[in-house]
Amino acid sequence: MVRDGFGIEVDPDSFTIAHKVDVVTPLAISLQHDGDPLDFTLAAFELPIVSSRTLNLLYELAPDAFQAFFASIENHEGSYAIINFLEIRKCLDETKSEFIKWTKSDHRADKAGQYRQVTKLKIDAKLVADTEIFRLWGWDTQLIVSERIQRAFIQRKISGVYFVEA
Repeated sequence: MVRDGFGIEVDPDSFTIAHKVDVVTPLAISLQHDGDPLDFTLAAFELPIVSSRTLNLLYELAPDAFQAFFASIENHEGSYAIINFLEIRKCLDETKSEFIKWTKSDHRADKAGQYRQVTKLKIDAKLVADTEIFRLWGWDTQLIVSERIQRAFIQRKISGVYFVEA
């Protein structure tokens, strides 16, 4: 659960729709499962939470690609932020990818035309050459990063990330 600076619950989806949001900080995050702190994690509802190390790296590499909201995490010391990535791209190469789309007859008719499942993800590189980090249109739980960001995360040993070539 995420609460704003007044203690009011904030919908975590607000941070995953690639639009600017306005909330009172600092935010407070309660944990469902305790564990070792990570530099990057996706909490419930694919909510990106980063350490101050990761936040500084993102500011260095892609300062205009996101909003950061400082947050405290229940039972954890340190500085963290919820990240709202601001860009979404329609760039799945459907000729090379394997996927199933939602239809109007599915139990989620509101998602008709979006990707229900992607088992092989291939991005059309021409459509994303000018961006560093974004969400994938139609399957917005996924974050896609440039090779530059991937190299920097690996070089700085950012914990909690997992890269798959797309």
